[in-house]
Amino acid sequence: MYLIIDRFEDKYAVCENEDRTMVNIPKSELPQGAKEGSKIEKLPNGYVLVDNSKEKEDIDKKFKSLFK
Repeated sequence: MYLIIDRFEDKYAVCENEDRTMVNIPKSELPQGAKEGSKIEKLPNGYVLVDNSKEKEDIDKKFKSLFK
């Protein structure tokens, strides 16, 4: 299961699930280096960061094309 970190509130990361529902994950369970916009995957032993730089690049290109 993949999640995107939307924002941080107090001791939790508010994340969007694949089905677009929001879930709160304690910051203490996040992998090191996780930040807003990070894609994480839930594994049996915890969460890991997933490289989504290509996806972010594609989104940036689409966003910039709107203002040309």
